[in-house]
Amino acid sequence: MEDYVYRDMTQFQTQHWWFKARHEILFDIIKNLDLPKPASILEIGCGTGGNLKILQQFGMVCAMETDVSAILHARVFSGITIEQGHLPHDIPDYKKKFDLICLFDVLEHVKNDLQSLIKITEMLSPSGKIILTVPAHMFLYGSHDRAMHHYRRYSKKNLSDIIELSGLAIYKLTYFNAILFPAFLFTRFMDLVFTPKKTMGYDLPNPFINELLYRIFRTEKNIINRHDLPMGASLLLIAGISS
Repeated sequence: MEDYVYRDMTQFQTQHWWFKARHEILFDIIKNLDLPKPASILEIGCGTGGNLKILQQFGMVCAMETDVSAILHARVFSGITIEQGHLPHDIPDYKKKFDLICLFDVLEHVKNDLQSLIKITEMLSPSGKIILTVPAHMFLYGSHDRAMHHYRRYSKKNLSDIIELSGLAIYKLTYFNAILFPAFLFTRFMDLVFTPKKTMGYDLPNPFINELLYRIFRTEKNIINRHDLPMGASLLLIAGISS
């Protein structure tokens, strides 16, 4: 990702509506996974560490990240050791299997996503689970994705295809960030028309708008564990080793 993305991520990850609501949604999803207590957890591509404190509530957490500056921020933020690595061929040897492996908006940054998933599958315990999120709809690929160094956005079909080819079984595959999806479509359209340096909706909004968007987005945590959402800006997947 561009350097300013990591810098802004450090500032925004505890304030911005998108991060705050997503943290709550992910917490509720993980809470319902019936993990061992404590669980052995790995986050791949932890960025500046915004998810690590959530994961620490469920067990012992290891983390891997590619960018050196992001690693430094994540270590300060979370207090845990972050290993440097890169998918699919430069993964630290953790000398154990994990009950949960998380990739939150990571797979789209990896050129060889299938080979990466195969490697990750080898790191799972027999009853372990992978939870990942990715941006949805390739027709929305634009300046935001280029700034983030995304190789692609995903459809339900191509994500499920590579998951099954990697030897994993899909337990849940759903869209999320659904309620605000019309607003998301509008901002991406405006990005295509005006091509700003930073995409619309990227910066921290004024406090009233920030709180309003947070409250709207966070309502999905009351839905997503019970139902799959039919549309959205992102996809969320839970998978495990095929029996």
